[in-house]
Amino acid sequence: MVHEDTSAESSPGRQLIERFHAWLPSVQAEQERFYTKGLVVLDANVLLTLYDVTSESRDAVLGALEKVSDRIWLPHQAGLEFIRNRRSRVESRRNQFATVKQNIDRKFTEASQSLLRIRVQVQQFIEKHSGDEQARRNLEDVITRNNILDLDVVQEWKQALLDEVKRLQDAYDLDPNQLDDGDPLLDRIAALIGNSIGDPLPHESLSSLVDAAVGFRFPNQIPPGFSDAEGGNNKETDLRRAGDYLIWEEVVRKALTLPEPRLVLLVTDDVKDDWWAKDRRGTPLHALPELSDELWHRASARLRMETTQRFLDGASTYLGVSLPNEAVAELVRVSTEQIESDPETESSSVEEADRGTAKPWLDKAFAVCGFEHTETKNALNAEHQFAEWLLTVTADLGLRSRAPEEPVSNAHATSIAQGARDSQPPVPDWHLVRMPVGSGIRYVWTAPWLLMLIDALPSYDDARLRKLAGRHAAYINGSDEIS
Repeated sequence: MVHEDTSAESSPGRQLIERFHAWLPSVQAEQERFYTKGLVVLDANVLLTLYDVTSESRDAVLGALEKVSDRIWLPHQAGLEFIRNRRSRVESRRNQFATVKQNIDRKFTEASQSLLRIRVQVQQFIEKHSGDEQARRNLEDVITRNNILDLDVVQEWKQALLDEVKRLQDAYDLDPNQLDDGDPLLDRIAALIGNSIGDPLPHESLSSLVDAAVGFRFPNQIPPGFSDAEGGNNKETDLRRAGDYLIWEEVVRKALTLPEPRLVLLVTDDVKDDWWAKDRRGTPLHALPELSDELWHRASARLRMETTQRFLDGASTYLGVSLPNEAVAELVRVSTEQIESDPETESSSVEEADRGTAKPWLDKAFAVCGFEHTETKNALNAEHQFAEWLLTVTADLGLRSRAPEEPVSNAHATSIAQGARDSQPPVPDWHLVRMPVGSGIRYVWTAPWLLMLIDALPSYDDARLRKLAGRHAAYINGSDEIS
């Protein structure tokens, strides 16, 4: 919330109100003046948002900014952060689409594997209650992974999902590779900003400001920037953590050079608590009173803060900017996305977190075993127990070096291998599977999840997996013939 200018001479009995007007929402400055007369300061995230939206929404934002192009100003620190992060924004958008497409493949693979698990359970039920080997084999012939995924309706479902993702992806016309050869959006932004960009802070001043931020302002939660005090989000140095404060310091110094009345309209999509006063639901209302107060007492300037979406609303009302409803809706979605994680991406990250530290070893294990096909990797990665099994087997067989922090053995790997010579299964629901062990073919007790994987893989990798399990069985049983 922005506050009304007070007269140069204090009215009798109003010193208390005038001195602390920044904390009094009822004392408001006229909003229109900021749009028609004020300095429009852009934060880096406003410009980065242009890389997150479709060309139509991008044109709407740039059109509104062009209405105030003679009053736009970009702090040096904001410009640095924009240039530094624009490529990662485009890559992040591309990676989101890639992740969704991978999730589609993974979920359909998992669905087929679930059906195969049910088939295995029914086969075991047949063995237990009737012993009808022919019925068991019939199910194995009828219900295979390829049969499931080749069903016309399944392919239609999968293609419909992929088509929708492609349609959405095609609406974004920026690619990371384009940024190396020439970025047309950067050219438009540079033309908009022109020479209205702050000078870098002198080295001596920069050093003292960073020390003040980290040593005094942040511990006392003086805005802005204290939310970054703990680091994270690529803010691992004091200089990076002080980025928001450096932008603010530039704004204050710039405000000192403005003609009266000094009005600053700061547009930012940073909605952290060290910039905004919020309502009970966490919705940003206006700049923190501490910010308005500091700008007034240091530069005799008034402050108004807006998000990109709210700036566009004001530009429509006060500057006559025409805004397509679709553009406004997209900006709302994008700004929300910066606050909330995408559920599916988050879910995928959680599922892979347990294997995250083992990924380099797992990639090596895949390579030494010859599992290079995407279809095979999708099937194997969908079964979490397989990762531990493969790491143990490849290390035991000397196909790769075991890392010091890896477990020495895996119970599943040892039990499957030991089962090559046992007359009874290690676990009741395990099943006998033919595998090459030593110089011959043996029936080996096999866990349902490994049996399901053997059935799910293409024939060339099915044989690889059987041979790998057989070699490990020979190794555990002390055979010299393990190839």
